[in-house]
Amino acid sequence: MIRCLVAWALRRPEDPSAFAYGRGFRPLVHVLLAMSIVEGLVVEFVLGAVLPGTFWPWLLLALHVYGVLWILGLLASLTTRPHQLLPDALVLRDSTFSELTIPLSAITSVKPHARPNILRSGLKVDGDTALYAYGDANIAVHIDPVDDPRLAGVRHLHITVDEPRRFLAAMERQFVS
Repeated sequence: MIRCLVAWALRRPEDPSAFAYGRGFRPLVHVLLAMSIVEGLVVEFVLGAVLPGTFWPWLLLALHVYGVLWILGLLASLTTRPHQLLPDALVLRDSTFSELTIPLSAITSVKPHARPNILRSGLKVDGDTALYAYGDANIAVHIDPVDDPRLAGVRHLHITVDEPRRFLAAMERQFVS
């Protein structure tokens, strides 16, 4: 998370091979961040009044700062760890939690597809279909079997991309060239 915060602070120009995700998740993270800051201030004030001169207010302040940094790191990771279309692979990311690499040779088609989902899914496999999305999935990636045990038997992968048209155009250019 700290690495994502540093990369976020030192932002570079937009990478054309990068595709953001989590647009619908970001407002929730902003609310969580604001609530954590407000809650931390209230707790610090109350503890400072009830237990002055003890280590408890300082301990909870340290825990609140850690929690706020973690939430900021999650928010930063949505920007600094985008999906990427590389010359030989499609790299899909779930913030700092996981990463899937699918060789382009294993991708049979990519189409727009609406699949409802709430918040962050992580990788959820159901038969030959997997969901890897933040909010509603808007892209279906159809694949041949890949050498990743997490995707064993998966033929359809539903993902979220903030700019689906740009993603589909990039994928089409990749397969044409």
